[in-house]
Amino acid sequence: MATIWQANFDSGVAHFKRSKYQDAVQLFTEAIDNGGDQQFLIFDSRAAAYDKLNNPLAALRDAKKVIDLAPTRWQGYLRAAHIFHDMRKLDQSLSMADMALARIKQEDAKRRAQVTSLKDAVLERRRRVAYHLGKIPVELMVDIFDIVVSHDATFVLTISAVCRSWRDVARGTSALWRTLALTNRSPVRKTKVWLERSNGRIRELCLRKPLLDVSAWKMENLRVGLQWDYLRVCKFEGFDLASQLEIWGLGRVVQQWEDVEIVGQHHRRSSLFCPKSNLKRLVLDLALFDAGHITSPPTQLSTLIIRMSPLFHTGNVLIPFFAQNPNLEIIELDAPFQYGNEGDVPPVRLERLTKLSIVCRPAMLNIFEHLILPSLQDLTLTRSSKSINAVLTTLCSQCITRLHIASCVLTAPPLIALLKSSPSLETLVLRNLNNIADPILDALETSCPSLHYVDLSECPDVRSGPLSRIVKARWPPRENATDAETAFAPIHTLIVNGCPLVDAEYLPWFRRRVKNFSCVYMTKKAASWKR
Repeated sequence: MATIWQANFDSGVAHFKRSKYQDAVQLFTEAIDNGGDQQFLIFDSRAAAYDKLNNPLAALRDAKKVIDLAPTRWQGYLRAAHIFHDMRKLDQSLSMADMALARIKQEDAKRRAQVTSLKDAVLERRRRVAYHLGKIPVELMVDIFDIVVSHDATFVLTISAVCRSWRDVARGTSALWRTLALTNRSPVRKTKVWLERSNGRIRELCLRKPLLDVSAWKMENLRVGLQWDYLRVCKFEGFDLASQLEIWGLGRVVQQWEDVEIVGQHHRRSSLFCPKSNLKRLVLDLALFDAGHITSPPTQLSTLIIRMSPLFHTGNVLIPFFAQNPNLEIIELDAPFQYGNEGDVPPVRLERLTKLSIVCRPAMLNIFEHLILPSLQDLTLTRSSKSINAVLTTLCSQCITRLHIASCVLTAPPLIALLKSSPSLETLVLRNLNNIADPILDALETSCPSLHYVDLSECPDVRSGPLSRIVKARWPPRENATDAETAFAPIHTLIVNGCPLVDAEYLPWFRRRVKNFSCVYMTKKAASWKR
């Protein structure tokens, strides 16, 4: 009988080596049935074949049989360690590997190295898949989730879908559901879910324009369940929630709002604001009002953004509004405007204003005659059909760090004077300007030592020579250079898209010396039209 099982075993090994694993399993089974049922090597070999056939349970049964037949040998333990590793049962794999290592002789260095390599692989895999977050306190998990959700409120849904423990923490933390943004995607159900999980304590409410097309959703969906005293941030597109709150007898709630965005809305109230408004940020975008002035303006604004809204249509409304909000830090204006100041208007000093962005309709430039901006750092002037020279002259004493001028009428001298008086300038964007490139680039060779970002796109007179000189002047620092020379920062971003006078031969030179360099002569659409 020994000859029969031995022959079957040898034949099975030969089939295994030729990757005929199913045939090998059958021959190993015949060997066991023909007297080899006490030979642990047959079970070990059949376990290897089952493992190749992706049948881990059968392979594990044979590995256990090997351990039963030869408990002092390493083969069964090592086979089980490999199978457990493939099944992602890492603790069991590590335990079997330790048992195998204890049974391998010290002089068998090759085999011991194989087991050690397997243990390292198991430990690395366990490190990568281990649930480390589950070991920290729930309070710390909540803090981490809160930081993530504060950057993007939609991440609360992602967090809830990761695993059961995360979902339980997220659903049990009302603060993670404090932002409710409603569109035409299941607004009724979403309102109910968010109000339940936040316990009605919604801090930020966004009503988007597509919501108007959902007949099943009404303002009444918010009336019950939302604790209005917690609401601080409101963003409305086509909705007049303030008027609705007055109808409900909750007009006092508007006084507590700190951040309001109104888009595409005709406001029926005589004034948007309340006498004791806590408003810090106001954004009006295509918002129309029945009244041509403000009867009770806010006085604590830090940010004011107006786009295509005739609320401040004359200077005798806008300038006093600035004066009533001396803490303004950011102003962005793109609105119809008429210069209507009558008599002498005292200048308004905005000590904290750091960012000013204006779409320069001709009359809008006149407001600079009434503003003193000692802390201005970021200035954007766009689309002016009237010369902005006077504006640049008034700003020559400012320490600006970012200057953006696009599609404006100006001459070089006042801009050069501004650049020379701005040693802290880091970003300079001059787009779609004519006949200023050469003198400006010449001035930059010896001024603005902190400048590292330059965008001169769509300026048709930009030439390779002056452009290369400002790069050479700042890169690299020369040996034995003076302190004044080493103080100049290198240009790390240079954009000259749509500048046809930049020679193609210079492009490799610029790319070697400027980390971020872009020179696109024309768009694909324009190029196809040319052809």
